Amino acid sequence: MKLERLASVLKAVSHPKRLRILALLAEVDHEVCVCEFVDALELPQYQVSQHLRELRNENLVKGNREGTWVYYSLCEDETGERRGLIEGLVKAIDTEDYNDEVEKLKERFNKRENGKCTVGYDEED
Repeated sequence: MKLERLASVLKAVSHPKRLRILALLAEVDHEVCVCEFVDALELPQYQVSQHLRELRNENLVKGNREGTWVYYSLCEDETGERRGLIEGLVKAIDTEDYNDEVEKLKERFNKRENGKCTVGYDEED
């Protein structure tokens, strides 16, 4: 990966919440709806969306729209450089820093119907 590109990616992952998002996606290893992130991270929807946009701009995550829901997953890349970088960063994080969010996310998955999110989020946040 070129130096300028790497610097841009590292800037995108320099925020603790964005690192948590990447760790959660790596931990659950499947698509996560924006509202599921809202509940797990206990952040307002607009903040979660901003963090996801930063990660999407660097091709670290991808969004898949299904009706009103947008599901995010880690991007695959041909060379594996980004995925390797993400895995390295996630390995460096103490799992105690995001275990609560993983448990909240797994609980939230139990509310899915036919594998899809149907609940939404509390708009008062």
